[in-house]
Amino acid sequence: MTELITYRGGSCGDFLRVLISNCNYEINDVGKIINCDVFDYTRPIFELISSDELNSLVTKCNKLKSKNFNKRTDYITSHDYYAFHDRYDRAVEFFSFVSSLEIDRVLYICTKSEKSAKIKSINSLMKNQYFDFRSAINFFDKYGIHQLEHHRNEAKNYLDSKRDCDIMIELECIYDKEYLRKFLLENYDEWSDTNFDTIYDNYMSKQPNLGDWYG
Repeated sequence: MTELITYRGGSCGDFLRVLISNCNYEINDVGKIINCDVFDYTRPIFELISSDELNSLVTKCNKLKSKNFNKRTDYITSHDYYAFHDRYDRAVEFFSFVSSLEIDRVLYICTKSEKSAKIKSINSLMKNQYFDFRSAINFFDKYGIHQLEHHRNEAKNYLDSKRDCDIMIELECIYDKEYLRKFLLENYDEWSDTNFDTIYDNYMSKQPNLGDWYG
């Protein structure tokens, strides 16, 4: 069984994987999750999506997976969906891709609301590009809000093309602890929330400037 968690940078994909799978993890000094015992075999071909054909991408992913057979691949994370969407402006090719790789389910973290877009933008800038908090806020106010319509269209196309088994969660809902607990209990039959509070609280304690800026 393989589930792909796909999301735009800054949308907590690796955090969700830790909660769902109990894989080993660390949190670095800017609050970013580092997974040590998993291999995201679709992620290394991310930059090739704009040029390679579908069959070539599938072949390369399968080769990467076979070379890293000693690592976990039951829950993998990537930015693949939006890369496919940016190329084709639809979701059909993405779902052909995951079906060809025999990925059983996709969890897509979407950013349809302004609050979600703000969280995504500021997380990405601070964790991946090492902006300070004030600079990240200013960047979002100047540029980030204009991306929201594109993100909403991306989510609509996902819903229009997704398989019955595939699921979606809004990013801001991940920051609602009890909503997220309920979502995981409803969508993962064998999942237990035994470690949920410990992992969730540990992660959130290291996130930048939680508080008013999420409102």
